[in-house]
Amino acid sequence: MHMPLNLIRLSKFMSLVLRHRAQAFGLTPDAEGFVPLKTLVAIVEKNIRLQAGRAEIVAVVEHGQPKRFELRGELIRATYGHSLKSEAPIRYPVVIPPPTLFHGTHPQAVPDIRVSGLYAMQRQYVHLSTTMERAREVSRRRTRTPVILIIRAQAAHAAGIVFHSPEPKHFLARAIPPEFILSPRQTMTALSEAVETLPREIITCIERALEEDIGPGDVTTNSIIAPEAVMSGQIIAKQSGVVAGLEVARAAFQKVDERVSFNARVADGARVENRQTLATVSGPARALLTAERTALNFLGRMSGIATLTRRFVDAAAGTRAVILDTRKTAPGLRAVDKLAARIGGGQNHRIGLYDMILIKDNHIDQAGSLAEAVRRARIHGDGLEIEVEARSLADVRAALELGIGRILLDNMTPEIMREAVRLSAGRARLEASGNVTVENVRQIAEAGVDYISVGALTHSAKVLDVSFLWTEAK
Repeated sequence: MHMPLNLIRLSKFMSLVLRHRAQAFGLTPDAEGFVPLKTLVAIVEKNIRLQAGRAEIVAVVEHGQPKRFELRGELIRATYGHSLKSEAPIRYPVVIPPPTLFHGTHPQAVPDIRVSGLYAMQRQYVHLSTTMERAREVSRRRTRTPVILIIRAQAAHAAGIVFHSPEPKHFLARAIPPEFILSPRQTMTALSEAVETLPREIITCIERALEEDIGPGDVTTNSIIAPEAVMSGQIIAKQSGVVAGLEVARAAFQKVDERVSFNARVADGARVENRQTLATVSGPARALLTAERTALNFLGRMSGIATLTRRFVDAAAGTRAVILDTRKTAPGLRAVDKLAARIGGGQNHRIGLYDMILIKDNHIDQAGSLAEAVRRARIHGDGLEIEVEARSLADVRAALELGIGRILLDNMTPEIMREAVRLSAGRARLEASGNVTVENVRQIAEAGVDYISVGALTHSAKVLDVSFLWTEAK
């Protein structure tokens, strides 16, 4: 939807205030960049050139593409792009990025980037896009001839670089070291070969799966198939769904023999139909036959998770609620399962027990009280985000009084969740959890919560049926 000119003008003014000059307008954003909506309304109404008020501000938030602003109760923020001066950058959820991201820059900046990497400079974060087209569009605001760089995002993540995602097509990082940035020439090579880089933890999963299946050798294939034999075939979907894991399948084949050629016919995240070709594969026959099952196992599982995730995301579409996965993943496949949920349109909750503090009833019981549990977490938590589980409205009130910024509403009815939203009034982000299904997720989302965590995404997803059809053997 294209906004009318008056709303475009208002959007630019809101960006100036919320992204760059909040303090100059008398605003003090909180740790997540939020300011009172009524204060912004007053600032806008004083600008007679804008001729706008609360209704127009809400229209900009709801209809702007990409989502540049976010409303949370009676609070508002710019989703990204901040150059505000503060002691700490604005906080966003930590996520696992896709294999590659893109960044556009001025041609003259490329030599320095190749030596020193990407840094936030005047902004709080380096901004990265999921497509070349979007990166080019953004960078053309600064130069007519942008150079588009490929960021090996998952490799950077595996090395400890923290990524955030304020909205599905936009990623942030404080810095990207040069070893994870492809030069313009390398970028063109990578695009022509369609090679994606997977993080080390996923490569380890693939290696472990191949070792488990192959052991000392594929005795059937090695007994029957000549070493020089070559085969080709195609991977097809045998039911409709959302595909995920093509790069994992590629890696499984090429770990067995790097001479295997794997050409994806669709992109991860695409909706596919029954009998649709997902990829073509060719190369040494022994390698294809040996790696086939492992490759299909990953592809089927990840596509099943992505398909179920997309169902939940679609069911909650149009609300503020973000669908999250959980730690209920297959043992040893945490990174694989969470990547699949992300490809399906969801976002990642905490990756493990190390990147976020989630205080549950057992922790509270052992500490003696919620206040004591929070006190200990704040002392020893190294500045990590703290979330508290609430089983009643009394728990919600207690968490709010302690200044907790994120509260998990455990097994509450939609009616009680609405009351929790009213109580919070934007002071904390609220996450619904427990007994969430595709059938009731819309009702939960309409209660006004910020997040809905769904364990079923990874522990109950049905594998998408995929198959290998051989087309030629020599």
